[in-house]
Order: sequence, then structure tokens, then C-alpha cells
Amino acid sequence: EGFALEPNDEVMVKKSDHKAQLITFKEKSFYAILREKLRWSGQINK
Repeated sequence: EGFALEPNDEVMVKKSDHKAQLITFKEKSFYAILREKLRWSGQINK
């Protein structure tokens, strides 16, 4: 569950003793998205 942020809203983030999952990617894993965005193919292009 989430909520919308408006322009000029501020979000304070601080360390907690509890873990929280802030973002969930349903279709692809975080690392799959990262590889796609950074264009990492695992192969060296010459």
C-alpha cells in the first residue's frame, strides 16, 4: 500500500531496527532492470 506525493513534499528517511520493502518489481527483478538500464549484457563489445 502506498500514497501519492505532491510537488514540494518532503520524505524523511532514517535508519530503523526493522526492515521494510519500499519498492516491489512484479515483472522483473531489480537486477534485471538494472542490467537493462545500464545496458549490461554480460559480453564485452569490441
